[in-house]
Amino acid sequence: MADFVMSMVRFLVRVVVLAMGLVFAASLLLVVVALAIMWGLGALWAKLTGQPMTPWVMRVNPRTGWSKASQAASRWQPYAKQSKGRSKADRDLADVTDVQVKDL
Repeated sequence: MADFVMSMVRFLVRVVVLAMGLVFAASLLLVVVALAIMWGLGALWAKLTGQPMTPWVMRVNPRTGWSKASQAASRWQPYAKQSKGRSKADRDLADVTDVQVKDL
């Protein structure tokens, strides 16, 4: 009896996963069809009005990505590289403090 229940649960899980995959595929197909209809209407409108059909283009300039990354990296450089105030050679020994160990 337990084998029968386990096989039915496995079958139902497979059916549910298959149904989820089919719903996802159908939704992707619906989006593609909607975009094709929009493109076709744009082409029809361009033909009716005599205007040239403008393509859907996503312009990518790789230089902008590189400049953004390099600007972000330069912003996070440690402040130790920047010389502020006196350098290590200019410091006096009076600047050094000795710490006394305290017993707990």
